[in-house]
Amino acid sequence: MLQVASGLLRSSRIAPVVLRRGLQAMRQLNIDTEPRNPRDDTSPEFRDTDEFVVASLFRFHRLADDRVDRIVDEAKHIISTTCPVIKGTLYVANEGVNGQFCLPVAWKDAFPHLLREVDDDLFAPVALNFGIPFTAGRYKARSFPFKKLLIKRRREVLTDGIDESLDWDDAGPELSPADWHAELIAKRHLDSQTHGDDAPILLDCRNEMESTKGTFVGAVPLNTVKFSDTWTALDAVLRDVPPTRRILTFCTGGIRCVKVNAYLKQKLGYENIGRLQQGIIAYDRWIASSSSCSSSGARESLFVGENYLFDRRYLAERFTTDES
Repeated sequence: MLQVASGLLRSSRIAPVVLRRGLQAMRQLNIDTEPRNPRDDTSPEFRDTDEFVVASLFRFHRLADDRVDRIVDEAKHIISTTCPVIKGTLYVANEGVNGQFCLPVAWKDAFPHLLREVDDDLFAPVALNFGIPFTAGRYKARSFPFKKLLIKRRREVLTDGIDESLDWDDAGPELSPADWHAELIAKRHLDSQTHGDDAPILLDCRNEMESTKGTFVGAVPLNTVKFSDTWTALDAVLRDVPPTRRILTFCTGGIRCVKVNAYLKQKLGYENIGRLQQGIIAYDRWIASSSSCSSSGARESLFVGENYLFDRRYLAERFTTDES
């Protein structure tokens, strides 16, 4: 293994400090560091106690055709040869990137540097959205969240079905999980009083199945089947809502709300808008971290039910029990 590591350090285009971190992480998991074919679906045997985490990312950023092709090729080569145990998907299009990866927890610090080796200008501003770590033993019977590494070019990183062009950089402000929580607490107070018309409208921008599994207290589901149904649903839900009304939106990881809020602002004329930064995944992480650091007990989560995830994780950990 040491000979393979030395060979990679001499021949790889990846910065040595990044590669050393990755190789060290793989040694901790007893993973062979021999470069592998990106199409290889097989996974090494892990100990039940080995920890992994899912990282999601997206960025809307205009990319020329030749740059899209280069990013796809570079990402396939760099990720598969540096840490073959990393599985997941990365879609690259003229509008940007959208990806989800499952990686060893020991790779959390090195993985952002690895992405920057692919394209520093594109990935440097990206904040990875890490879920809650899990052990290999949890998924032994059902396989890991992703079976292989899939990196490909697409027409859009998030298919929206919109005919007209909107500026995804003009989507209004994000709210941190802490600010989001505080605003929902205030909304709940307004809803319980006689000032319901003054309270923000909270829109669940996921599909009907996701909303049925779990949602934030007081949310209005759009009840769509696919994301391209969103625009008709928004037009209907907000038909009689004045443009001065406060609109809050959320989704699983934040990417859908970028397009939704751009539509709210540019097409429907709503200026007083906000979206949950990095989505339910980040809110879950914030609840878990703030609870572990608090001496006064767990903070109450305002998300009730389960956060459905479209990969082999099936369902994330339960946020709360159903309200009684």
